[in-house]
Amino acid sequence: MKTNDIFDLKRFGKYVLTDGKSCINRFGLDVLTMSLAGLVFYLFIGLVHMFGQLPLYHYNHINSIVLMVVMFMCIVLMFGSKCYGYVTDKRAGGLYTMMPASALEKTLSILVWSFLTPLAFFTIYLAVDGLIALVDPHYGSSLISLVLSTKDELGMLTEEMVEEGINLNFLYNPLTYIDDVMNAVLLFVLGALCFKKNKVAMTILTLIVVGMVSSFVMAPILLAGLDPNEFLQTQMPFVLEHLLLFDTLSDLLGMVGLSVAIYFRLKTIKY
Repeated sequence: MKTNDIFDLKRFGKYVLTDGKSCINRFGLDVLTMSLAGLVFYLFIGLVHMFGQLPLYHYNHINSIVLMVVMFMCIVLMFGSKCYGYVTDKRAGGLYTMMPASALEKTLSILVWSFLTPLAFFTIYLAVDGLIALVDPHYGSSLISLVLSTKDELGMLTEEMVEEGINLNFLYNPLTYIDDVMNAVLLFVLGALCFKKNKVAMTILTLIVVGMVSSFVMAPILLAGLDPNEFLQTQMPFVLEHLLLFDTLSDLLGMVGLSVAIYFRLKTIKY
């Protein structure tokens, strides 16, 4: 097999754009709607105050954060089935398999849009939140300003905890969350490619079963050769000091594993 049969940059670029247009047509309106959920909630509170003649409501940022997290989780759960769930359908999936792109290029395109879709959601949600904070003094500070102020407070706390070997600065490193988001999205993409019906529910059920089996198998093995007190005293400080490194490496391994699984699923799918 020639190298350009596996990957061709020009062909890949065209395919990414085609795949993105397909994903936007299938899921774009949903993402936009969920990105504007904070604005909808803000307007709803304003209407309640206006027509209900209630005391002026001071916006609670906890509500906005919870709403953002809930909408983001919906995107994670829905992205795979909305954008790529049709691949398991005999007719639509047949057209997908005949598209002029290799399994590697299709896998890389899935990685691209698995990153760009959550990024678009957070960009729109936080931009709208910042715009509301700019025009309405009763709204308070934006979520970004709130995070930055919390970072300063956490920095002071971190200085006090450094002596104990605990550094919390990794919480503000984007890599701490980007790879986690990618793994979550890719996991449900793989589920959408593996199950023909009830894709989200079956993926969640599979995760529960795998988690239970893993716990039953690994727990006795780990506890048999591990003294919890000794671990806390000797190993925990080292783990906390390099927590970002451990988290990044484990997430990257998970991302590679999921990408390989998606690649082989696309390469071997049959109808």
